[in-house]
Amino acid sequence: MDIWKGLTAGLAAVSVLLTVGYVQEKQAVDQAQKEVTQLQAQVQKGNGRGDSSQGQPNSQNPLDNQAVQAAEQEAVIKAMLKETFQNLFTYDNKNYEHRFDLLQKNAFQNVVKMLKGSGDGSDSLPPLPMKSTVQSVEVYTTVDGADTGHALVNVKSIFTNDEVRSTNLNQLFDVDLKKMGEKWWIEKIAMLQTAQPFTHP
Repeated sequence: MDIWKGLTAGLAAVSVLLTVGYVQEKQAVDQAQKEVTQLQAQVQKGNGRGDSSQGQPNSQNPLDNQAVQAAEQEAVIKAMLKETFQNLFTYDNKNYEHRFDLLQKNAFQNVVKMLKGSGDGSDSLPPLPMKSTVQSVEVYTTVDGADTGHALVNVKSIFTNDEVRSTNLNQLFDVDLKKMGEKWWIEKIAMLQTAQPFTHP
């Protein structure tokens, strides 16, 4: 009986030790699982931020930026050419010479001289009353590079004077452009054709 009691007491002590060890081990495992769960949550949160940023359109795409810049440059050129040709072909005896002063804002000096004449006085005020009115200015542009461009400009106008009835004119110009700094300039103007639309009497 004493031996049996001793064995029972020993087994009880071992059982207690095993139970305590199991509890401690389970607590350690639970703590470790808790830490792993927290780490996984942080990783998923970080990945979620990455995914959301990847889902947004890339505003820094070089091709998109180049296309936008090209469109902006063409819009600037068209606006400048429309203003220039509008001023150049809208005149009468009073502002005939002043239109060349306006041209200097957007054209090189050699272009202004070429349009005015040879400089020997041929650009002086015409003796007869006359008037030119612009009906429309159509501009077709191509930007060849960072600082060069090309355009076709079609000007439709009506010219009148005291001796000749009103004449409808359709003039087509070839224009070379050059960018200096932030401004586009007219480097060359050449008339390709001028036509008087046929009207049935």
